Amino acid sequence: MSPDFSTYTDFPKALQVYNHFRKHWIGAYMQMNGIDVIPTISWSDKESFSWCFDGEPVGGVVAVAP
Repeated sequence: MSPDFSTYTDFPKALQVYNHFRKHWIGAYMQMNGIDVIPTISWSDKESFSWCFDGEPVGGVVAVAP
């Protein structure tokens, strides 16, 4: 699974978005190096819904982090 960097509600929004970016970057790097990756989806609050699903595959397997 791709890394699950925290997007806690008390984190500044910039840090939450950065952690979302890091998750995708490291997952892509792993895939480029031959590692099978299941994307991990997480969100912080209702406001994060505007960006937390960006870049996630549609119709594929994902893991949801509580």
